[in-house]
Amino acid sequence: MEARVVTKNIEVEGRKFVVKKYTAMDGLKVAKLILAKVIPIFQDFIPLLTKMTDSRKQPLALNKDGTDAPANGNISASELVDNISLDTIGLALEKISEEDFDYIVTKSLQNISEVLPAGEAPVMYSNGTYGVEGIEYDPILVLRLTCEAVMWSCGDFFDGSRLTSVMSPLFNG
Repeated sequence: MEARVVTKNIEVEGRKFVVKKYTAMDGLKVAKLILAKVIPIFQDFIPLLTKMTDSRKQPLALNKDGTDAPANGNISASELVDNISLDTIGLALEKISEEDFDYIVTKSLQNISEVLPAGEAPVMYSNGTYGVEGIEYDPILVLRLTCEAVMWSCGDFFDGSRLTSVMSPLFNG
């Protein structure tokens, strides 16, 4: 049996970081927050996705410029993206409490180290203080590192085959 990979090396803005997976409990808590707070954001897009899905069942017509366009008033993927407004995303993000957001960011940064000439330095210590100078003033870097940690740590949870294997006993008796 192969050893489970729990770290990943990434490079962001020319800096090298090591992202460590969350513990199982922390990963479940973050996944729960994502499911409870973030997934409902997409309910606003269901009508658009339905129109897009329906369009795949219909023959394509041609736009005036000769490009393919869905027939019967359905929308294409590019039109879907065009219909997602920043206002909708902003309203959805308001649903995430500051406490939940802080939890996700803190747990993420506590699982990341920067590779420096003297060795690895934790981006954030368990007491919430920053371990690498200047990161606390770089919101884009903090957001990027948080996204990397969430995707790396929770990616397995949202993998269809693994999630199905966990959920199947609930539905198959």
